[in-house]
Amino acid sequence: MEPLTWCREHLLHRGQPLTVSLPYAPEKCRNAILALRSVISEIMAAADGVEDIEPALAKLSWWRRAIHESAAHPALRALTAAEEPGTSDPQLFNGLIDALEYSLECPRFEQRDEAWSHFMAVGGTAARLEAQLVEPGTPLADELAVLGAVGWQIRRIRDLGRDARANRWTVPLDLQAEFQVSRNDALGNAARPGFKGLVRQWLAEGLRRGQEARDRLMPRSAWQHRHLLIQFALDRRLALMIARRPERILSERLLPGHFGNAWTAWRCARQLRRRVPLKSDSHTDIE
Repeated sequence: MEPLTWCREHLLHRGQPLTVSLPYAPEKCRNAILALRSVISEIMAAADGVEDIEPALAKLSWWRRAIHESAAHPALRALTAAEEPGTSDPQLFNGLIDALEYSLECPRFEQRDEAWSHFMAVGGTAARLEAQLVEPGTPLADELAVLGAVGWQIRRIRDLGRDARANRWTVPLDLQAEFQVSRNDALGNAARPGFKGLVRQWLAEGLRRGQEARDRLMPRSAWQHRHLLIQFALDRRLALMIARRPERILSERLLPGHFGNAWTAWRCARQLRRRVPLKSDSHTDIE
């Protein structure tokens, strides 16, 4: 099986946000973005929801070596073939793996800023990798990293119930104190008002950070990095879904529907395209 075919079969399926966002990415970058997202997805999967830390650490260690040694994993082969030579920074991958290894230690955060730094180290680093791929040496990496960090924060909030049952609890102590909530509040299926308030407040703080970063981008730059902005729009849709009924995250893993995601991606791309007059390329004529 061809490496890119492997990536498509693993990531481009119904319900996966990338399925609706990738067609709007710059045509010359689509294969590279797909390959990069496949590598990142495989790395993150090694540390997602694991009960036994040692095998997870071993998998992350393998990925660290594989990236530096260009191992024959289909996602890595696809990325090497699709990107410009030297585009991906191995040190950014190292930072991502370091952050995921830290997450396996079930860290506790005292302040919101500590949790945010962790979200930046995971989701923010993933966004930096894509930003560098689309525009090597981009001066916008910090703003775009915020969008990725917010997406990771939203997913961590979505998984609070699952993580609490696995004795993982990353809600900052200052936020817990503000709403008088502890891990025990996430162990049942009935959510107290304090838990609902905490979830909504934490989501609102993340979305505010993301919107401020998005607003700092000039129209032409926003269009160039439109794939990350569309992903942020999809993350925002998930956040609003959680905020409507926070108690649902205690008993289910929320996933927005495919058609709603497709509409959100189209609308975001259309808005970005209208803000800047550019010669059309593939899939930019989206009226």
